[in-house]
Amino acid sequence: MKRITIPGFLVGFTLGLAAMAGQALLATGTAVVQPAKPRPAWEYGSLVFGETALDLHWQAGKTVLETPGDVIKRDPGPSINELYRKLGGKEENPTLGMILNLIGQDGWELVSFTRPPGVQIWTFKRASQ
Repeated sequence: MKRITIPGFLVGFTLGLAAMAGQALLATGTAVVQPAKPRPAWEYGSLVFGETALDLHWQAGKTVLETPGDVIKRDPGPSINELYRKLGGKEENPTLGMILNLIGQDGWELVSFTRPPGVQIWTFKRASQ
């Protein structure tokens, strides 16, 4: 009698485990698939500072703001002042840092700075609007 009881118990136990596993698998099959999140779209801008003529350029999308420099008078003041005004600044005697602050207030974040010979390039990005 003992020989029949142990195999019967093992078969019943195995069938019970299989039934529970089947129910667990069926329950996970009803999960809702989430749609893929859209990838953020970025726009990029560059502030280019020419060290020879001390001229400044802001380029973002179709917007290009340029300030001519002067090779003879190596004074960045006029270029900084002009670009600052074009970007909407109102302060007197602006600095390059004030230009960077204006750019940041418009949602731009600095992603890189490079300095190839004769120029400085700040590259910015922001979420597309």
